[in-house]
Amino acid sequence: MADKTAIWKCRRCGNLLSQELKRGQKPVIPEVFCECKHKDWELERYDFERTNGGKIFEKLDEIIHYNLNQGIFQNHFYFGKKIELEGNFVDSVIFDNGCVLIDYSGVKVGGGKKKNESYGRNEIKEAGLNYRISLVPTDNAWSNKSIADFCKNAESVGGVVSAYVEGSVDNTLKKLLYINKKNKKNIHLTYLYRPTSYPTLTTPIAETLTTPNYTKTTLKINYTKTTLNYTKTTPNQLGKTLFEILIKTQDYFMDVTDKRIFLIGAAYIIATYCFELFRSIGYLFFNSESDSGKTKFAEIIGNCSFHTIDASDPSDSALFRAPELFKGLMVIDDFDKMSEEKRNALLQILKIGYKKKGKTMRVERKRDVFQPKFFDCYCPKIITNISGLEPVTLSRCIPIHLMKTLTEKGKREPDDRNQIWQLIRDFCHIYVLTHWKRIQQDYESYECTVLNNRDLELVKGPLAIVKGIDSALHQQMLDFLVNCFGDRAKVDLSGDWDYALFASILANVIDEPKHYSTTQITSWLKEHLMVEAGVDTEQEYKRIRGRSLPTPRFVGRRLSRIPLIKKRRVGAGVEYELSKPLVEQYMRIRGYYFEEVG
Repeated sequence: MADKTAIWKCRRCGNLLSQELKRGQKPVIPEVFCECKHKDWELERYDFERTNGGKIFEKLDEIIHYNLNQGIFQNHFYFGKKIELEGNFVDSVIFDNGCVLIDYSGVKVGGGKKKNESYGRNEIKEAGLNYRISLVPTDNAWSNKSIADFCKNAESVGGVVSAYVEGSVDNTLKKLLYINKKNKKNIHLTYLYRPTSYPTLTTPIAETLTTPNYTKTTLKINYTKTTLNYTKTTPNQLGKTLFEILIKTQDYFMDVTDKRIFLIGAAYIIATYCFELFRSIGYLFFNSESDSGKTKFAEIIGNCSFHTIDASDPSDSALFRAPELFKGLMVIDDFDKMSEEKRNALLQILKIGYKKKGKTMRVERKRDVFQPKFFDCYCPKIITNISGLEPVTLSRCIPIHLMKTLTEKGKREPDDRNQIWQLIRDFCHIYVLTHWKRIQQDYESYECTVLNNRDLELVKGPLAIVKGIDSALHQQMLDFLVNCFGDRAKVDLSGDWDYALFASILANVIDEPKHYSTTQITSWLKEHLMVEAGVDTEQEYKRIRGRSLPTPRFVGRRLSRIPLIKKRRVGAGVEYELSKPLVEQYMRIRGYYFEEVG
């Protein structure tokens, strides 16, 4: 039976002629005459056989593509890490049972006829863990020493791993080692682990799994000598130990008016290592005056979190690729000082990146063709700014307010080079790998009646983490979050220009419809913003807020986009028909807060 049929058309009379072809065979111009006594044929189309097409799909499996940074595969949680072998960076994946899979295909060894021979196979894909995007080297990844300790401990309780040591390797590796020896090269793989059997990852890690490095706690954290001292504790207290370390680390550097802020910070740090277990995660939003420690607090949390990246000043292309490449914490510092173009690009990501499968589309040029491409934007994020956020983005945030400190803590600066951060990150990796199932169960069964649906989905993951560690801490954190979300509409919107625009209009217009000029409305807005900032001049506002006051162009552009508002041209300017009922109607639609009378 033919795989496809070529249909030829006579240019003279339009008659059709079919030509059966096998797969891979190209159509050949027929040598036969048409009924009109001519051989002037042109290819009309291909008709593919339905049955053979169906047979192709019978042989194909549905392929699921994973992100190698973190996720679940065959009911096992994993972390990915880029490692260096023979001068080549290759992908590796570490599972909760101590099994490690490595892509050896990228390592080239040998010389002469064997030059650039592949060192081995891609164990990751052979195990069925398919992926499109390789890992990216990061400075804040899980340390090799901690990985080795974790895998050795997993092996001792029945994990499916065995340490690779010279002298106990399979024939393929012996052959490759011989090639290296011949070329006077050495392979140092003593810190890596190869699975004894794959692709199945069936041996679960023991419930009592503990790691010698992380089963002690006195919480004597010395940030100058880079030490983390412990006393022995039971595996069930491992989470409380980690939580206390994270709280004390924040407390060492930061002075806050309400120390429940540290509960949110600690829970959020752990959540960055397992947010793929959640359907959504909100953004930490530090919204305070200058010199209040916003950047410093974001840096502390970033040093402890998973694959933290600074997204304050990236290129547009890097900005949309970063969440999918790193699957870690994005820190967006001084959001209000960014260029308008950069802010708009970030707003696209922020509006959808709090939900799993949240993707944004960009059109990219490939040669001479523009093609749409989707980017996965889901990841935890920290935003810092002074003037606030527009309501849609703010509704995805966990707002936290800080104040300037006058204590000694204000002088303490977190040193990125201090190894204490690596110890904390290693601890977080191990805690999540050994407790991820409980975190997942607590998340799926979590119920709360004091937060509405939108607010709950932002913090459900961090709350579930804390609830599994300590119920008393969970209640303290929940109470604080209720206050945060309750004050959000009244406080956080005050610095947002869109909100301020309509709040200032509402305070100045009358009940009856009347036309107002762009210049007049701009003067209301400027006065409103300066009062909120507590300044008397535009120069003071710029110094405190970090940007100039809005212009009539901003006001005109904003009001012209609203279908409810009618406008008319007067000379060279534009006037807008406004009234109190109309402005109140629009503010209700946008979810803006305002005092209702009656």
